[in-house]
Amino acid sequence: MKSSSLQKKTLPQQCLALKSQFPNAKVQFNRNKMTIKLLLQPAELSREYLCEFIVERSGRCAVWVSGDMKRLNAVDFPHKYKVDMKNKRVQVCLYHPSKDEWNPTHWLKDSLVPWTCEWLLFYELWLSTGEWLGGGEHPSAESVQV
Repeated sequence: MKSSSLQKKTLPQQCLALKSQFPNAKVQFNRNKMTIKLLLQPAELSREYLCEFIVERSGRCAVWVSGDMKRLNAVDFPHKYKVDMKNKRVQVCLYHPSKDEWNPTHWLKDSLVPWTCEWLLFYELWLSTGEWLGGGEHPSAESVQV
C-alpha cells in the first residue's frame, strides 16, 4: 500500500484540509470539479486578491487571480497563461506541468495556495521594478492544464 502522502487526494479531502487552514474559503462542487475562492494577501502591507482554484477530478488545476490587477494588458505581464480582460483576472503560472512539480498527491493548502501568495508578492515587486524577480521557467501555452 502506498504511503498516504503519495496517494491522490480526493476533492473532498482537499476541501476539508483547505477549509481547516482557510475557514473563509468559498467552495463549490460540481460533477467533475471543485472551485475554491479565497482572499490572499501576500504581505502585511499588500492588498488582498481574490484567488480562484479550479481543480478537476482528473487532477488538473488552474489558478486565477483577480482584484485590483494592474497592467493586465502589458505585453511583458509575467508568468501567466491567460488574461480575461472582461473579468479583470489572470490565470497564473505557478509550476511547470510537464515537470510534475504539482500533482494531486500534493495538498493544495501546502502547495498551490502558498505558491500563489509567492506569485502575488513577485507580481507586486514587478509592478514596482518592471522586473520579474521570481525566477522560474514559463512553459508553452500548449502545456496549460486547465
